[in-house]
Parts: sequence; structure tokens; C-alpha cells
Amino acid sequence: MSRTYFKVDAKADWEVGDVLSNDGKTLTINPKESKPGDCGPVSIPRELTAPFSASAEEGVEDLASLDVLHEPAILHNLTTRCDASKYYTSVGDVLLAVNPFKPLDCYGTDSIQAYSKPLASPQTLVEVDDPPHIFKVARAAVRSMRTEKKSQAILISGESGAGKTESTKHILHFLTHCASGDGPRRMSEAPVEEKIMASNPVLEAFGNAKTVHNNNSSRFGKFFQVQYNNNDTIVGAKVLIYLLERSRVAKIGPGERNYHVFYQLCAGATAEQRQAFDLGPATAFYYLTSPDGIVEEIPNVDDAREFSTLLAALKSVGISATETNAIMQCLAGILHLGNIQMVPKAGAENASVVGNMETLQIAAGLLGFEFITLEIALTTKGLATSRSSCYSIPLTPHQASVARDALAKSIYTRIFDYLVKKVSTSMEAPEDKVQRHIGVLDIFGFESFEKNSLEQLCINYSNEKLHQLFIKAVIEGELKLYAEEGINVADCAKNAEKVSNKAFLAALEDRRGGGASPLVGSGI
Repeated sequence: MSRTYFKVDAKADWEVGDVLSNDGKTLTINPKESKPGDCGPVSIPRELTAPFSASAEEGVEDLASLDVLHEPAILHNLTTRCDASKYYTSVGDVLLAVNPFKPLDCYGTDSIQAYSKPLASPQTLVEVDDPPHIFKVARAAVRSMRTEKKSQAILISGESGAGKTESTKHILHFLTHCASGDGPRRMSEAPVEEKIMASNPVLEAFGNAKTVHNNNSSRFGKFFQVQYNNNDTIVGAKVLIYLLERSRVAKIGPGERNYHVFYQLCAGATAEQRQAFDLGPATAFYYLTSPDGIVEEIPNVDDAREFSTLLAALKSVGISATETNAIMQCLAGILHLGNIQMVPKAGAENASVVGNMETLQIAAGLLGFEFITLEIALTTKGLATSRSSCYSIPLTPHQASVARDALAKSIYTRIFDYLVKKVSTSMEAPEDKVQRHIGVLDIFGFESFEKNSLEQLCINYSNEKLHQLFIKAVIEGELKLYAEEGINVADCAKNAEKVSNKAFLAALEDRRGGGASPLVGSGI
């Protein structure tokens, strides 16, 4: 009796079953795992079946060694390995990682030393056949940089919640322990390496948040560049960020949280800060509560403790105590800004006033505004008709609330940009000392919501552009290599083209009138 993969319909998941009969068009299959409501064998059209992979049942380390290569075999192999607590699988030079959503013990010092040991000798040029691991990818980048004398790049891609943020941290951790040609060394021996690792808590606090998919989701893209001198020693680092999710500052969905730093501030501020910033618990602030009025908790995370970690990290990357306090004051100002209520102005049509002046005064004081100036800015807009004429137009309560949120998002974005610049400047080496670098690109996770904004379109667009670069650099390169070796790759090439989203990108980018670009432009 043979086995096969099958689907009960085109949209169902793949299953495994024993073939009882096959008339060439329809297979009668006995599912391996019965489900509630199953009534024994099922009849499945041949086009909804696929050959069974015996090697996937065993769980091979490299998908290229599967006896049959198709979607159900790949998924079966990954499942087999995950069931055995093996969450990494190779596809040639590409590493697939499955997020187990639990702490693992394979990233400690012992693992780092085991994977970095082959780098201890400059003569070790051949890649060691270790099991698939994120450290193996980082090691390959270091080895290629040393042997080819060229900069390298590691692209980390995946859906939201796939584990990209953690993978980036593990790679940086490994690189800082392989900072010289003499093998691993302690971070304390090189201040720049300490700064590289200290930058993570800062970027996560200000750029990460809890979403429905992930408790620590990066809401921005970043390119981390670890800089090396001619002796392959780390001399500096540089971080570039793009597309911070600004909308989260003023609005969060059910089951989500705002940026971590707000909750850390509310939980970990000193008594003096609480009094000076008029801080209460997170539940006291509109921007920190979900639509149902509650503050989501993150299991096993102590916001007060995380705040202490953040303060230490800010100090390590060169942010002074005075600057830190000023940043926290602005964050508190944003929270109070979000609590300002806009109400209709009595006796005036389509106009608004602030309904809680005390909150306005607190927010204005923390942000450095005159409260009258802030009130005018929130409840009216200026319209210039000539060089010398400007009219003030009142805003409705809804429009004023939108203006309030826009100000909050703008202030937070400036804080984030300032911090990133300070962090990068503190680590960056002079140009004349940098010979090569290893770049780590952590891109956004593709997401689709019930309501997708222009901001989300930009995020998903940048995602897809990078995926196309990945396809061109890796998949097309492999297909070309196979073709040169005389291997028939016609079917593989067709499948690669089938999953490409080039047509969608072309529709967005066409500026000649036939694409979506003019429509997007007119809606901004």
C-alpha cells in the first residue's frame, strides 16, 4: 500500500494518507490522521494529490536532498523537524527558520563557540558541515568576507511573527564574538561591540510593539552594517532605518500595544519623574489602551525591569542622563497630548474647543509649547491666500482630533530618528578605517489588515521589492547554475515565475497613466 499527499479541496491543507485504489483519475485514500467528523476513506481527484516523500518523513537537513521536491514534501519535512525540536532547515545557502514561540537553549556561549571555532584559523577556508543554524549563516558571511575580501550581506525576510527580530539579534551576537581573526573574544574587550549589542534594547523599545501575531514585532525596517578593518576586526557599526509605523503612536488595534517604551516609562519611572511628568499607569492614557479600553499585557515581561535595561543601554550608546530625561519628558507629553478631548464649540458651527484645559496645559508644558499656541494649532488651520494674507479656519472636533494625532506621530518620529542617528554616530568608524562590512537587513513582515492604509501599502511595497531582489539574486542564480550544468530546470523556472509578484509591482510603479501610482499620488 502506497502513501500520498492530498487535499480534500483546493483551499484545504495538505494531508497524508494511504492509497486504497487508483483508477487514474480518482484516488481512494484513507487519511493517516482522522479528524472529528471523518467518515473513513475519501475520494480525491488526481490533481489534488502529490507523490509522497519518504525522506520528508525522516526530516532531512537540506531540502535539496528530498527525494521529491514540491510544496507538501517541503511542509512535511519542516513539520518532521519541528516535531524533533529542529527549527532550522537549509535550502542550499538559504536558511529556513520556523518560529517555535518559546525560548531555546541553542544560542548560548557553547553554541557560539562551537560554530565560531572553524573561524579561529585563517587557513580554514572550507565550510564545515554543521547542522543548519542561524550562526552557520553568520559564520559563512565572515568566512566569505575574509576569503573574498569583499563586503557581505545577510537578508532576513518573512511574515510578521516569523522571528526576524530575534534572528537579527542572534547574528549580531555571533558577529561581535567573532570580531577578530583570532577567534571568539569577550564583548568587554571592544567597546564598539558593546555598543552594537546595547543598540538592540534601544531600537526595540522605541521601534517594537506587541501585535496580534507577535509580542515583540519590529514596526520599522533596519539595515545594520558591522564595519571591519583590513585585519577583519570590528571597528564600528552603522544602522539605517526606514518606514517607521507612525500610525501606531495614535491608534492600536484589538489585542495590540503601542511602542514598548511608553509602557516601560509608565511602569519604571522614578517618583520624581512621575510627579514632574504627571505620569499615571498605562491605563490612564488613551494612546496606550486598545479599542475595548484595556491595556494588553505581555506574558513574562516586566516593563519596569525593561525600562532599567533601556536606561543602561541608552547610557552605553552615548545618550546622556540629561538627554534621556528630556526624551522621557517628550514621551510623557505625547501621552498627555493623546488625552486631550476635542468638543464642539458652543454657538459656532463646524468649530471645536479643547474640553479638558488642564490636560492641554500639562501636554503643552512637557512639550515646550505655550498652551494657547497649542490650542490654536489643534483647533484651527491656517490658509495662506497670498504672501501677506493668511486666514484661520476652525476645525471640527474630528478634524481637530486628527490634527492632535498627527502632531503626536510627528513628534515621536522625530524622537526615533534622533535616537537612531545618535546610536549610529556613537558606533560608526571613520571612513578611512573601514575596509569591508557585513550588512544585516531585517525587513518588515508582510501584513494585510481589514483596513489597509497608504502606510501599509508602502510597507508591503518595500517588502515585495526586496523579495524580488532576493528572487533575482538567489533563485534565478541557482537556476542559471543548474542550466549551465545541463540540468533541466524548465518546470522550476515556470514555478518561480508563477509565484512572482512582478505584475503587481509594475501596476504600482507605472506612471504613464495605466497603473496605480497616479491614484496613490492623488490620495496623499
